[in-house]
Amino acid sequence: MNDKSEKNSNGVDELIQRLKIEGVKAAQDESNRIITNARSEAERIIADAKKNAETILKNTKERIDKEQSAAHDAMAIAYRDLIIDIKNHIKTQFSSDVERMVKETLVHPDMIKSFVQAACNKILGENKFELHDSYEILLPEQLLKLDDITKDPESASKGELADFIFSIQKDMLSKGITFKQGVKGTSGIQIRLVEKQIQVDLTDESIKAILMEYLNPRFRAVLEGIIH
Repeated sequence: MNDKSEKNSNGVDELIQRLKIEGVKAAQDESNRIITNARSEAERIIADAKKNAETILKNTKERIDKEQSAAHDAMAIAYRDLIIDIKNHIKTQFSSDVERMVKETLVHPDMIKSFVQAACNKILGENKFELHDSYEILLPEQLLKLDDITKDPESASKGELADFIFSIQKDMLSKGITFKQGVKGTSGIQIRLVEKQIQVDLTDESIKAILMEYLNPRFRAVLEGIIH
């Protein structure tokens, strides 16, 4: 082999060697680039995942807080409504008890007798009405049942209260006071000034209304714990 051929051979070898070195370097650079990109992508994915996880946790916590708050509010409203229902039930029961007590009291003959006596004394002692004014005292239906009296006149004078009514009726008639049957289903008495169309109720309904007006504020104060 001459010098020229040897020189060419050496140049080819050098070229091949250089290409190998450059190829290895390029491959290494590409590998490094791929690895770097992969790491960056992995870091980005991890960062995004972490961010998404934090967002999910935050949203979940907010939702749980809202649900807990809503549940607390719902329980508070339910408790308030329950207390209101209980108080209303107690008030209704209290009103029914007062009504029952008044009705039971007003059917007692002694109580009606006291009412009639008080009414007559008040009328006879009243100065502002003219002497010719006529009054009607309306008695409970169970005391003065006109149908029963029509069928059995003697029954009109039976009983302690009936005895009292009929014993004073004659004297009261001369003073412009008459006794009549009151509204069906009522207890107590009513006093009616006929000419002037004035009526005073001493019935179960009117007495209950007066009692409830007095008792209700005190009863509510007890329910609210203001007084014990």
